[in-house]
Amino acid sequence: MPPPPVTPPPLSARSGAAVTVPVFTPLGHGKWHQASSHNDDSAHAAAIAAGAQLRHQALVDGFARAQAAEDKRRATFRHAMARNAVGADAVEMSRRGRDSPFLFQQRYEGPFLQRGQVPEEGFYLIPVRALQQSAHDAVQRQKIHQYREEHPMTMFLAGDHGAIIRAFS
Repeated sequence: MPPPPVTPPPLSARSGAAVTVPVFTPLGHGKWHQASSHNDDSAHAAAIAAGAQLRHQALVDGFARAQAAEDKRRATFRHAMARNAVGADAVEMSRRGRDSPFLFQQRYEGPFLQRGQVPEEGFYLIPVRALQQSAHDAVQRQKIHQYREEHPMTMFLAGDHGAIIRAFS
């Protein structure tokens, strides 16, 4: 637990009416001596108290900033979990609003099953994203096919020994 805040006494309570500053007087032969006064100890204690108060305030401020950042991170995480639970992206969530009801069947199609699977093991598709992904896959397949036709020697070295025969036929 941090120490309680310490407030230094007012200037008038520390040294009467004026603040004394240490005075250095020459002693001769390049040596200096600090003239002492009865107010040096109280001024030193006040400076220590003020420094402790500043350190305490800096710790409190740092803790408050860290707590605010943690709260923001947690809120963002909860929002992302809610968004991922319904399979929506950020634009859809803001467009739809947080309180509107959402049905799983309105967004997904399925279940699509492999042989021997039960419906709980199937997978579901978002029709719009499935179309986008199939278009992207078709473009990638075309690029790969074109590369294989243009680089038969590379394909031969990669293990496709029929590539050279196809290139010359």
